[in-house]
Amino acid sequence: MLVPREGTIIEFDSSGGVGTIELDQGEHVRFGYSVCRFALPTVGLRVKVIGTEPGFRGVLKARAVEESAPAPPLAPAPPARTSRLAQWQALGVAAEPALLALLRAVDEDATLLADLERMSFEVEPMAAADIDCDHHALTIVAMDGFGNAFGLWNDGTSTEPLPWALYSHEDDGLTVLAVNTAEFLSLLLDHFTCNQGEPEVALRVRSRLETIGVVLQPAGAHQRSLYEAP
Repeated sequence: MLVPREGTIIEFDSSGGVGTIELDQGEHVRFGYSVCRFALPTVGLRVKVIGTEPGFRGVLKARAVEESAPAPPLAPAPPARTSRLAQWQALGVAAEPALLALLRAVDEDATLLADLERMSFEVEPMAAADIDCDHHALTIVAMDGFGNAFGLWNDGTSTEPLPWALYSHEDDGLTVLAVNTAEFLSLLLDHFTCNQGEPEVALRVRSRLETIGVVLQPAGAHQRSLYEAP
């Protein structure tokens, strides 16, 4: 049984119907159009040489030539991961160190990002207008997966750090929830622990946040819902 050998057509004279194949091992093999099992030999075409024999002046010639199967198409590259920190910075809104640390951490830590999404806190900085919210003084940090948004509120009278607020898409209302990032994240953790019953996720997030320097309030400090005013 003849073992096909792969190569590339490097020469082909269409008027004479003869050409040369360079095998992947470096050898050159002559061939004629009559031994080709495909329509049209062209330079650069990948082929398989099925057997060889001595030709004129001992030069190898192919007994049969087949076109190689085309290479499978390359899988599309995964989309580049969007930097949440860069998204926020592009909005031009001031942020306290705790929020910047959070955005930097979700860029670097896929587990933290997934855990926060499990807590219905999908980090995606954007302007209020991007979700057709009329409260333009709100800069969104995250969505909750149900059309509601959490972000920083700056109506021109707010002092830094900017307070966190909730935008409700159902009634277009706005509720101020916390005076800073640490208080908001503490409220988020307590709300999730009370309502979702997955303490291991909350513990993992709490530990990661404390590692990046967020000074959280003690677990259980907040008994109210994340969706209620203080």
